[in-house]
Amino acid sequence: MVELGHAHTERFPRKILSLFFDWLSDTPIKDASKQSDMIIVRALIHWCARNVQDILDGPLAIESRNFFRQQPVIGPSLSEHDSRLVMNAALVEIEEVATRIRVGREELNEQATQRAKLIARLLEIGEGRIPVERIVATSKESLARRMRDEGGLKLLCRMIFPVPRDLLPFYVAIQFQLAGNPQAIAKLRRDCIEVNELREDREWVIWDKPRGAKAQRADFPAGKATSAPSLIRRLSELTQPLTSLNEATKDFVFLAYDRGRVAVPSLQTWHNSLLDFRHRHNLPEFTFAQLRRTSAVLHHQAAGSILIARQKLNHASVATTVRYSSYENVGDMHDRVVHSSQEELRKEIHSVPLRRLVRKEPVAPADTVFGFLCSDPFAGHVDQSSPEKPCDHFHRCATCPGALIPLDRPDVIAAILRSHKSLVETKERAIQQGWLPRFNALYQPTLDAISNDLLPKVPAHVIEAAESIAKIRPFPILE
Repeated sequence: MVELGHAHTERFPRKILSLFFDWLSDTPIKDASKQSDMIIVRALIHWCARNVQDILDGPLAIESRNFFRQQPVIGPSLSEHDSRLVMNAALVEIEEVATRIRVGREELNEQATQRAKLIARLLEIGEGRIPVERIVATSKESLARRMRDEGGLKLLCRMIFPVPRDLLPFYVAIQFQLAGNPQAIAKLRRDCIEVNELREDREWVIWDKPRGAKAQRADFPAGKATSAPSLIRRLSELTQPLTSLNEATKDFVFLAYDRGRVAVPSLQTWHNSLLDFRHRHNLPEFTFAQLRRTSAVLHHQAAGSILIARQKLNHASVATTVRYSSYENVGDMHDRVVHSSQEELRKEIHSVPLRRLVRKEPVAPADTVFGFLCSDPFAGHVDQSSPEKPCDHFHRCATCPGALIPLDRPDVIAAILRSHKSLVETKERAIQQGWLPRFNALYQPTLDAISNDLLPKVPAHVIEAAESIAKIRPFPILE
């Protein structure tokens, strides 16, 4: 407004938003930043137009133009070898941090060393905090000299409190395992761990995503020392003394002590700490976003199914997951599977007499509870299923590589439509009867796969024919 000559006028021009857009267009900042500024100024001007009388010289002119925001570019995923290097470096530093703080707090409790007595006195002066050097310098107890003799203020702080640098290895290991949005993981809450309703040997980590409407979650084995839940508990124990020093941040896991203040590290602090971490361990260059992509690619490659990667990243649609891990990432694995199948076929041909091969009846696909066809119930596709007996993991057919879903067969789609209706009704009943957590654990993945990945791809005429069939055959009540 100063440049346009409107800063000292009694009323702003009614086309102020258009003027601001044109001015902003000529600035050297990136379009994404321009759009962020435009959104803020548009909201402010609209508020002023509604609430401040005669601030404009006429009715506010609507400005509908926007700056184009390019999609953020995520770097390539790390290799499995580099991923192991990163995780190993993080776990090594975690042990160093935990040992240093444990020893420091034990010394403080025992008061057996001069360093412990000095820290106790500093905490007393700072009322639970280590005072800054300016306050220490004014003391009459030679605290400044004693502090220098013991290694300085920063070292004394790190003996009892985790600082931003100390949180970084925990953050890397936890974020990589959760495969969550980096900013969302930074705001992980201390009550994020929940027991798996179906299996006592498993547990959930649950967190909120700022842009997501539903909670994100990941499943882990209980009791494993290096799993994300165990690391979260370990860090929560280290940061527990900091919860009483800042009421606003007491519920967060990632708390750091920095020059007398307690807070969740800022985004820039995380990136600075990551840079130092990479240099200390001579690691390849990577970002937090690349850790998320790497987790998606590794899960995709290991399972051979994009649906597993979608579930790990908590995406509602496979179309979103493909931006992280495309089908090209499993090309080599598919080639190995084809080669292995060809080799098995060759051995079977050479080991079975020709007359048996000619007379052998083909195995028809088997029906499943939710309408999917199973290529071979004895194949052992799902973990913990055995080729010696039929698979009974009926709730995992939606993500099984052995599932067959011909989208042009009304009889198959009819069974899936019956399943969809029954799952929706069962979810409503679970909400009313108080067993929604069990439904979410047992049936929600199947409901998501049918609703988001299957039915939208079925032709309309097949849906119409299948609906008439679905009305005839009932579906069993789910428990």
